[in-house]
Amino acid sequence: MIDRSAPVKNRLASRFLRETILSVATFPLLILYAVMARGQTPSAPAAQPASDYSKEAFVVESLITKAAFENDGTSSRTTTS
Repeated sequence: MIDRSAPVKNRLASRFLRETILSVATFPLLILYAVMARGQTPSAPAAQPASDYSKEAFVVESLITKAAFENDGTSSRTTTS
């Protein structure tokens, strides 16, 4: 009697071996990429010129908005500057 399952078993074993080798080879590359990406330093932010507020019509130093929502569906909003 001829065993016809041998080629199928060999094919599955070689596929499993190929996938295992690929994943084992890929994992260190992913770790290396993550380390290299983390090691990069961000570029320096562009220097902002000093703001001259004396030419503005008005300057708001603080603006606070408070909202209250009631259980009956009504709401109120208070803005303080």
